[in-house]
Amino acid sequence: MFKELREKMGKDASKLKRAKKPKLPKGVSPLTPEQISDRNQKKRMKERAAILSIAQVDATTFQVWGGDNPHVVRVTDGWITCDCVGWNYARNHNCSHVMKYRLTFGDLKK
Repeated sequence: MFKELREKMGKDASKLKRAKKPKLPKGVSPLTPEQISDRNQKKRMKERAAILSIAQVDATTFQVWGGDNPHVVRVTDGWITCDCVGWNYARNHNCSHVMKYRLTFGDLKK
């Protein structure tokens, strides 16, 4: 394969230089404003989730408290739901209560 490539290219393929990525000017972010906003929102949500408390009620139900009212997070067939108002309006249905569950029991557990 390499021999064919060398013949096709006319020189040793291992000596070919890769094209460099163009450098961005100082102060220019490679992320869009929406991506930056999402990152900041996730950071704030993790900080909020860190101060919440969670307890397992049964195999699929968890109670989260530490804010104004306690909330119930349910895990059914891999779907995570919360009874808070914010869960319906949050992007990807990810409120701070669901984030606390994910940090403690789910896929974000360290």
